[in-house]
This record gives sequence, structure tokens and C-alpha cells, in this order.
Amino acid sequence: MLDRTLLLILILLVVVVEVAVVVVEEVVVVVEVVVVVVVVVVVVVVVVVVVVVIVVVVVVVVVVVVVVVVVVVVVVVVVVVVVVVVVVVVVVVVVVEEVVVVVVVVEVILL
Repeated sequence: MLDRTLLLILILLVVVVEVAVVVVEEVVVVVEVVVVVVVVVVVVVVVVVVVVVIVVVVVVVVVVVVVVVVVVVVVVVVVVVVVVVVVVVVVVVVVVEEVVVVVVVVEVILL
């Protein structure tokens, strides 16, 4: 009778150990799944952050290029306007000098 009781206790212990091993294996599987999900989420977040940074850098570069182009165009327009004004003033001065010379010559001739 004692042998049977010990055998039953041993069988019960083996069953408990087997159940414990199965439970531990399932916990390990669940932990592996959680680790994979966390890694995937971290990778997705990193990719999104990198894409956002790239987009922001591209937008900043485009804005800087547009501002530089606008400044260059404004400077060129101002230089052209100044050159045209200077040329017009010089031409007017030369024409006025010629008219004055002609008037003086005509006065000298008339006198």
C-alpha cells in the first residue's frame, strides 16, 4: 500500500512538473511575441521620425533656395534700374551740354 501511495505521489509530482514546464514554455512564447511587437513598434517609430526629419530638411532647403533666388532677382532688378537711371542722366546731361554749346554758338554768331 505504501509503495502505491509513493508511486501515486511520484506520478502526481511528475504531472505537476510537466504542467509547470508547459506553463513556462507558454510564458516564454508570450514574452517572445511581446518582444517582437515592441521591436516592430520601435522600428516603425524610428522610420517615421527619420522620414519626418528628412521632409523637414527638404522643406527648409527649398525655402532657403527660394529666398536666395528672390534676393538675387531683387538685387539684379535694383542694379538694372540704377544703371538705366545713370545712363538716362548721362544722356540728358550730354544733350543739355550740346544744346548749351549750340545756343552759345548761335549767340556769338548773332552778336
